[in-house]
Amino acid sequence: MTVVGRGPVGMTTALLLARWGVPSVIVDPQLSDEVSPGSKAVLIAGHVMSVCEPTGVGERIAREGVAWRTSRTFIRGREVATTVVPHEEGLWPRIVNLSQRRVEELLLERVRAEPLITLRPLARLVGLTDHSDRVTVRVNDGEGVEEFDTSWLVGCDGARSTLRKLLGVPFEGFGFEENFLIVDIRADLPFPDERHFHFDPEYNPGRTVLIHPQPGSTWHIDWQVGPEVDAEDEQRSGRLDQRIRSVVGDADYELLWLTTYKFKQLRAREFRRGRCLLVGDAAHLTSPYGARGMNSGIADAENAAWRLAMVIRGHADVALLDRYGPEREHAADENQRITGATARFMCPPTRTARLRRAAVLALARRFGFARRWVDSGRFYEPATYPTELLGTGQATEPGASVVGRPVPDARVRTTDPKVDRLDQLLRRGVVLLGFPGRDPAAVEQAMTAVLDRYPVSYPITALQVVSSTPCLAVDHRYQQVQDVFEDLRATWWPEPCVDGGGRVLVIRPDAHVAASTVPDSGRLIAALDAEFPPPV
Repeated sequence: MTVVGRGPVGMTTALLLARWGVPSVIVDPQLSDEVSPGSKAVLIAGHVMSVCEPTGVGERIAREGVAWRTSRTFIRGREVATTVVPHEEGLWPRIVNLSQRRVEELLLERVRAEPLITLRPLARLVGLTDHSDRVTVRVNDGEGVEEFDTSWLVGCDGARSTLRKLLGVPFEGFGFEENFLIVDIRADLPFPDERHFHFDPEYNPGRTVLIHPQPGSTWHIDWQVGPEVDAEDEQRSGRLDQRIRSVVGDADYELLWLTTYKFKQLRAREFRRGRCLLVGDAAHLTSPYGARGMNSGIADAENAAWRLAMVIRGHADVALLDRYGPEREHAADENQRITGATARFMCPPTRTARLRRAAVLALARRFGFARRWVDSGRFYEPATYPTELLGTGQATEPGASVVGRPVPDARVRTTDPKVDRLDQLLRRGVVLLGFPGRDPAAVEQAMTAVLDRYPVSYPITALQVVSSTPCLAVDHRYQQVQDVFEDLRATWWPEPCVDGGGRVLVIRPDAHVAASTVPDSGRLIAALDAEFPPPV
């Protein structure tokens, strides 16, 4: 396996492959200890912490990040909207702020400690030949071109992806001319740990300012500044200090990082071609509002990694990879639909759009009914896949509405005192989650019959939801899980089954529900074979 690119998405891909026992080589032109400067992708979703938990990084992100719970939107200094981010005790925060630089440092620390990952620094992909059973890769490390074969090639090499260009895959979409200026500053400020979004403030008239807290008295400030502004010129002329002073007042501050960027809404026409996959920014770009860039890229990495691992380890046919592209293309399209609307509100492309935005802001400042039209970005959520994209196809049984959805975390109790969240039991492979009905033995018998069909090496476990204290599992692949606060039952118990037939969910290694069925081993096996086609 070869991964091109050592950003957060590339390193996550390699680490997820390693936890499945799959070795990989990371090819990247950076120095071996180089990481991205500044905050960049500063918002980390709780879903991404769950994805990264098996790599040893998720908990560090949760512990180090600022878990803010309130987002406030202002128009000309007047607060017009407040959003409270729910947080359940004992579960990951829904969102934390942590600089991309720090996330990369945490990932790189794990990559260096992982014996299944080989780093190739100062190396650039310069060519490839995709065969039916392998990819021949050509890499230039500054001392010449080396050629080697790899089973699969995953492109995590960013918006200017060399792999995408070598494959000839078009990168289609549009951009905006408006510039945005970001700084990270360190300062002791009397600001709360909240997200503040300002439309048309007096110190940046007609445009926007976004303020985010970071750990260590660090602040991420993002100004909409117009197409003509240059970061270095802003600093040299003293205008940057004026901008910062307009936000922080007379407080002492230290400038840590400065950059400008533009919105782009671009998507590769296809995310997989032969034995090559495009992941993260190599596959899609969105405007940053709503935090759908790196978060979605890491979700790409998870989707690709478990599929590749099951195929490489001989647990599934190569056809399993056919659904990587359609699923993640669907997710990218949904992200671009949402962020595109935000970008058009932030940067109205026509005179009519500018007039509409001005009218919305004027109305929203005075009247509550208009505030729902103010678009400052809808926060990232993991994708829900239409059932027609899944291997199980169009589900028709009662309870099918849960199919394609990601499983939310919940507080549970098992015989292992270190396990207190459902997420800790997922992402280890395929999971059968059984809810007993009138006849608890029916669920156990059905799931046990399924487990007996697979060799011990196959990554499948069964979890039976119980209301009392769980008993010690006899088979390490079969456990009982106490639904401590009835969160699981409230979320997943389908109404048509309340009268007692029981229910078993088939959960994929990326914690998405692949199927929902009555406790019947034949139906469960059919669903498993459809979603995870056995090797031919």
